[in-house]
Amino acid sequence: MRKKGGRSKNINAQRTMIYAEPGISEYGQVTRALGNGRFEVVGTDSSTRVCKVRGSMYKRVWIQINDIVLVSNREEDNKGDIMHKYFLYEIKQLKDSKLIPENFSGDKENAAAIEFAHI
Repeated sequence: MRKKGGRSKNINAQRTMIYAEPGISEYGQVTRALGNGRFEVVGTDSSTRVCKVRGSMYKRVWIQINDIVLVSNREEDNKGDIMHKYFLYEIKQLKDSKLIPENFSGDKENAAAIEFAHI
């Protein structure tokens, strides 16, 4: 029989920092959700890619617009895989060490405003 209460999580636990490897992976910001685990991501080199969520992250880690992620490059220039999602304290560390530009927001307050067409 299944136990009640679910899994206990340690909120105060710090994760190990995962950095981008030159030529293999890069940092990016999610700009649009395309559905079916695919997202449009703008990289630090201003290239736009269609990235798929890695299988071990699929349905375990929820990715939203303006999240900062680690993208592994594929052989095709406009495609990639989302390998890791960064938390706010990790984004702050990346900005302090100048690994991502300051214009990568990573917070919900600076999200792009949605404009609806008048009918």
